[in-house]
Amino acid sequence: MEFIDIVFSADKTYILAQSGGPDWFLYLWLWNKGKKLSVVKTSNNYGGEILQIATNNYETSMIFVSVIGSSILRVYRYVENTLKLVNQIRTEYKCVCHTWISKSRIIIGTENNKILLYENGEFIATIDLNIDLHALPNKTINDDQVNPNKITAVVQFSSGFAIGNGSGVISIFEKTEDNMGYYRKNHDEFLENSPVKSIAVHVNKKGLLVTLENRQVYYIQVYVDIEKNIDQGFEYLIQPFHNGSIIDMDTCIWKPIVVTCSIDKTIRIWNYKENFVEVIKQYDMEPVCLSLHPNGLFLLVGFHNSIKIMTILHNDLYEHWSANIIGCRQCKFSNGGQFFAVTHGSTIQVYSSWTYNIIWIIRGHTSKVKSIYWSNNDLKLFSCDMEGTICVWSINEKKKENSLTLAGHQFISGVFTPTYKYLYILEQDGKIWKFDDKNLIYQIPQNVELNNLCISNTGNIIIGSTNTGTIRIIHINKDNEQVISYYDINVHSERITKLAISNDDNTIFSCSDDGCLAIINLKENIINEVNSNQDKKLKKYFSEEMLITKSDLQAKTDIINKLKKKVNIMIQKKDEELEAKKRENEEQIRILNESYEKDVKNYETVSEKIKSELTENNIKYQNTLYDNKEKKEKEINDIKANYKIKLNNENIKYKKLEKEIDRVENNWKEEIERIKEQHINKIQYLKEFYQKKMEEKNQEIVNLKKEIKDSEKNYNENLVEIDDNIDKD
Repeated sequence: MEFIDIVFSADKTYILAQSGGPDWFLYLWLWNKGKKLSVVKTSNNYGGEILQIATNNYETSMIFVSVIGSSILRVYRYVENTLKLVNQIRTEYKCVCHTWISKSRIIIGTENNKILLYENGEFIATIDLNIDLHALPNKTINDDQVNPNKITAVVQFSSGFAIGNGSGVISIFEKTEDNMGYYRKNHDEFLENSPVKSIAVHVNKKGLLVTLENRQVYYIQVYVDIEKNIDQGFEYLIQPFHNGSIIDMDTCIWKPIVVTCSIDKTIRIWNYKENFVEVIKQYDMEPVCLSLHPNGLFLLVGFHNSIKIMTILHNDLYEHWSANIIGCRQCKFSNGGQFFAVTHGSTIQVYSSWTYNIIWIIRGHTSKVKSIYWSNNDLKLFSCDMEGTICVWSINEKKKENSLTLAGHQFISGVFTPTYKYLYILEQDGKIWKFDDKNLIYQIPQNVELNNLCISNTGNIIIGSTNTGTIRIIHINKDNEQVISYYDINVHSERITKLAISNDDNTIFSCSDDGCLAIINLKENIINEVNSNQDKKLKKYFSEEMLITKSDLQAKTDIINKLKKKVNIMIQKKDEELEAKKRENEEQIRILNESYEKDVKNYETVSEKIKSELTENNIKYQNTLYDNKEKKEKEINDIKANYKIKLNNENIKYKKLEKEIDRVENNWKEEIERIKEQHINKIQYLKEFYQKKMEEKNQEIVNLKKEIKDSEKNYNENLVEIDDNIDKD
């Protein structure tokens, strides 16, 4: 099953995944437990294509997910353990991407440069991007480019949203200041002529990360909380990458650089010490092979119809020699840099690097030469072809030293040991053979198929690569050159096309069809111990010089001279201005001094006057203070006397009130005693009265009981008498 899109819920608790055709199912999982909660089919009965899903990050109380097809938008809500359809919208435009910009609003990007705005399932507005691609500065737009106006990506950020289209333009929209909730375009950023693949908000919330179809990653700095209408620009997030398979690669001794060429028709020089791209050169034709001179200043490049030697400048590659060679597939500088070899078909041409003259044309192969390799002393050259022929050539004697042909075998690569005693040769089916001066000695068994070989400068390690992106490190015993052990490193996602190793044997370089250059630190104790001093020297003596053309140097010199003249003129003007300013300042200082002296005299006069006034005021103050003191003391004594009189009066009043209170208290006590006595007497009287009443009633009850008893007796007697009378009758 193929999944076309995966997103997290707003609270990162759930994960939603949209599968591809023909089923088009939307799955909901509980993330921390991996439990599937719900599945729903998002396509119609006719199997319409689904392009993207998005979650509503503004709604945290429940899960809302939207699904977009070519001309339809569906919104689902997770409720009652199932994903239920909430809204379904059909559009007249072909939709490509969408996102939520509020709890109820969704924007949709279409193929015809329009943005559709929906709220609660209702269409409310259309926004037209209006980008004039041909008016963009210093950019070339291909007329045959497929739909450059297609909106390919959309993302929401704190104050708006960003749109990316098929021509590499990022449009920044911000909310308007009115209460309608609409948006206006702030500015456009043109990255390069490649469709935008995806946009994400950076973790700092102040920028956007953008990926393009050509594998480039950009960082756009968009400060949404500062002044509007400010274009903050953009830059590569890491480095500009190759767009497509890397064909060939090489490194050198003097400089920490690696050179690569790719099917994107570019050559790039990478500084692996500082981790950046020094030079990018675009060509009209695809380079098929290259080799870097050991000093790192010259580059040999092979094209389909020529070979060229480039001078590596500080920001460019300058071609200063070329030769027409049809079908060049391999080229290689010797380890000392004095020779370079070029293959085309079954022929190998060896050139002098100083005169560019052909010193030897090798015609010993009957089929296409697949690989060449120089020995460390540059006295031998190894070559192999597609029919199983292995040759070792003596450069000084210009003759074939050894050759071996194995019918049915196709050798693709080979490396010399540092002692030149053996060759390790790689067969097309991935087998490694060991070859001495005359014969193949034995096969080194491998459980994977290798496609490239590389050997360390000490001969302790053989490095192989596979078609699946794995690098195999094979350790060799230095004494008997037998395999000790090996281990694999998974580096690339596709076939590795070339391997190389640095001169200090500490770094492995690999390039692949996935467009990546991998730099691997090789941790090998034996190498580190043997080469510890050499490592320090190499690190210390990496060359920092670079070449520059005479015209560039002259142009820069002219610019420097012009700038120097401008600086001298500006210095002269500034000196004149400073001198005039100095004279002006001196005059101002003189005037200020005179004014200061005058002001000081005035201030002294004023000070004397103030002092005399102060003395007079002090005398007046003392007199006034004495008068006020006597007056206040008299007032205080009067107040005290009045207070004593009032206090005595109040004291008399208080004593009278106390006596009155005692009298009232006594009266109340007597009254209370009287009332209490009356109450007791009344209770006693009532008690005796009701006691007497009760006795009378009790007597009445006794009398009544007696009467009742007598009545019953009479009744019974009468009843007996009546019965007797009846009996008599």
